[in-house]
Amino acid sequence: MRPAFTDFTRLAAQEFRRDSNLESAFLDGYGSDPRERDAWNRTRIRKAIGTACWAHQVGDESFDEQGQRMIAEVLASC
Repeated sequence: MRPAFTDFTRLAAQEFRRDSNLESAFLDGYGSDPRERDAWNRTRIRKAIGTACWAHQVGDESFDEQGQRMIAEVLASC
């Protein structure tokens, strides 16, 4: 079992970023927003670094770019 907000990490990095209406629709169906700011930021930075590291190891340049973007975005929001 893990915190409910972890369900949001990939969605926030991809789908919600492309269309902000998707985040609202998802939250309407999910119920209340379970993201607590500090825990959410820690989870986002862990996922961002993990994405960039994995992508770099396997040579996936576009996914590495996504990981780098995720890192930049979470650091800018802190």
